Amino acid sequence: MRTKTLLLFFVVLAVLVAIWVFTQPKEPVAEKSADAPATAKSDAPKPAAPVISATPAQVEKPTLPPVQSSASQPAAVEASATPAEPRANLDTAIAEAARLLEARDFVTLFKEFAPPEAADHLPQGMTIEQLAQMAQADPGAQAGMQQSLDALRSIQGQTPTMGDNDNTATYQANLPDGSTKKVILKKADTGLWYIEDM
Repeated sequence: MRTKTLLLFFVVLAVLVAIWVFTQPKEPVAEKSADAPATAKSDAPKPAAPVISATPAQVEKPTLPPVQSSASQPAAVEASATPAEPRANLDTAIAEAARLLEARDFVTLFKEFAPPEAADHLPQGMTIEQLAQMAQADPGAQAGMQQSLDALRSIQGQTPTMGDNDNTATYQANLPDGSTKKVILKKADTGLWYIEDM
């Protein structure tokens, strides 16, 4: 029974990832720049580099601006130096779970979005990787993953019903078959959201 529950959880997580992937905007194709290598060789001769002659007295040494201590750096600059944790915000947590589900990265999905105690309930001797392989091979688990992905896509952008001092978010997902499904995310003591029920 616990194995089926874990398989269903992986299915739901896979659905969450798929939702996120499909809702992400496409990245624009980078245009060629002067720094980009040319893809085709040109037969035209390259112009010769100009010859510059200067004596040491004529060359100015570059000066660098003074370095500011990290204490004087604005907080926004420091925060932008490291990527944000997607599980710290409900909207980005849902999108990240959908992305992982769509990518079928069940191991990462389990590690990041399963309830903290879920690893304790794995069947004895079974690893998360083995459970993920079983979920990928099971047609029932695949259907559950698709339903989970559909649910995550459905709740993106919705305002949840908050409870438990704003540490529990409950969504009502509208599935393509016309049914509804409750999706509950909880905030762990770490401040990161995980999927409690789907």
